[in-house]
Amino acid sequence: MAIDYSNFIVDQLDSDLEETENLVNEIGKYSGTTILDVTDEEQTKRLKIQADGTWTIVLSDLKTAREMDSSASGRGDDVFTYRGGAGVAKLTHNGKSNFIVDFYNEDGSENLVNEIGKYSGESVIGSGPGFLQVHADGKWTVKVD
Repeated sequence: MAIDYSNFIVDQLDSDLEETENLVNEIGKYSGTTILDVTDEEQTKRLKIQADGTWTIVLSDLKTAREMDSSASGRGDDVFTYRGGAGVAKLTHNGKSNFIVDFYNEDGSENLVNEIGKYSGESVIGSGPGFLQVHADGKWTVKVD
């Protein structure tokens, strides 16, 4: 017996209803947190959602994101407020798919890692305050020294 899992896709749409960014594209069940309109230039007017089952989306102010001191860990997509200084981020991932970690602060954005599968490495992170966005399909850790 074959099981057919469909994608759960969420895209940002601008005022012309053009796709501006893909927020989620997962096969099967999904639960996670991601950033919408991280820059002032982004002005999402609608979300385009493709799913074969029931879904719920909760929009929250970034001010309510969980605080990360010098480390964080989790499973799947998540967003944290980072208030620490610049340093070296040690990152791990034990999943099979994309592992992407981006950092956003007043100076712009930095991609700390963009790999597929298991990962263990380091990347320089700028000073906070800022937001750390993790896209992952498995368990992950971030520790800033």
